[in-house]
Amino acid sequence: MVGTIKVVNVKSFDERKVDGEVINIMRPSTLGNPFRMSSEDEREIVVRKFYHYLREEFKKKEKIYQELIKIVEKLKSGKDVYLVCCCAPMLCHGDVIANAVMGIIEHEQRNR
Repeated sequence: MVGTIKVVNVKSFDERKVDGEVINIMRPSTLGNPFRMSSEDEREIVVRKFYHYLREEFKKKEKIYQELIKIVEKLKSGKDVYLVCCCAPMLCHGDVIANAVMGIIEHEQRNR
């Protein structure tokens, strides 16, 4: 059974109250969004930029690829994963990461 993945806010999330893997995706972590907002109006734009960035970095099969695969393996082992950022519950690059990870798992399951 695959675990669940959830994007949570660092300010309201208490990792002592959950059983699962907690992964910081804020800057300067490997999965941090390198695109910055100068105003809230740019949130969708920087998340979209991150989507394209993540796709390109994944293809390189380097650091980001390795981090995503680690999350995939944790989920496949049945662990829940919490991606910690300061944006949630607003639109966040963590949503892109969560969707990418679930897409990898679905792709693997279809191609067995």
